Amino acid sequence: MKKISSAALVALKNALPIIYWEKNDLRLFLEDAMKNNVIVGTLGWNSTAKSKKNLTDELVDRMTARKDLYQEDILSLIIEVANMTDFSHFKKWPDWQEKEKKAKIAVTALRKHTDGFIEQMKENDRIQERKQKQKMALEAKQHFEQKLEKLKNDFYTILGIENAQAKGYELEKWLHELFLLFDLDPKPSYKTEYEQIDGAFTHDGTDYLMEAKWKKDLTPLDDLRGFGAKVKSKLKNALGVFISINGFVDACKSCKDEIVMQILLIDGRNLMEVLEGRIRLDDMIREKRRKAAFTGDKY
Repeated sequence: MKKISSAALVALKNALPIIYWEKNDLRLFLEDAMKNNVIVGTLGWNSTAKSKKNLTDELVDRMTARKDLYQEDILSLIIEVANMTDFSHFKKWPDWQEKEKKAKIAVTALRKHTDGFIEQMKENDRIQERKQKQKMALEAKQHFEQKLEKLKNDFYTILGIENAQAKGYELEKWLHELFLLFDLDPKPSYKTEYEQIDGAFTHDGTDYLMEAKWKKDLTPLDDLRGFGAKVKSKLKNALGVFISINGFVDACKSCKDEIVMQILLIDGRNLMEVLEGRIRLDDMIREKRRKAAFTGDKY
């Protein structure tokens, strides 16, 4: 922190009592210019025995005595006063020109001592901004990790549900929360005139339809073909993601038929990698799509 010279403090003391004529206007200015402005209200502004000079001298002296608390406020006051250019508030007084002249002289005298202060305040602001961003990033990370941990616990809860229909319904809701956590803009399940869609989401500008199954057996190729027909009936650039918690038969992974080549496969092991923080869900989908585009491997 740049040291505030005695000359700068003297110039501040000289300027403060004459930049405003009325005590209340000066008090409002001080409170607005300072962060730790509670001290302003303790000076005894209603006392007729205290002039503006007495009040501002006491303020600067008390703040200087506790630079550990008020260093930035002193700098802020110096800069705010030194930057004053509008003195129109004096015009309601008959001798406003004389008052304005004295204020301008005092402000100009203080301005000579502000070299380096403004840049220092800007740097302090930049430091505080960086700290705030770091704090927000840490809080966001902690919130994300807590939410991911809850989703992992919820996943184990769904695992214990015996009723297949209830398990499937809870899985749909759970997947919606998971995809929401990774900002994938998930859509809930919906029905058209001819078909049921378990959900949809958007990733890297591409729209995906989603099918989710939690069966005891591996998902057969016919299920994949059925979902592929749903995807193919949509816009040409739409893709699909088939989620089968217990996995797929080998034929699903090796099949190169056009109707299934626009579908990415995700199983329970993949989801556990996400829940354990080993890979982000959005990164997983991106890598699966890249691998499928390069090699034809949907899994």
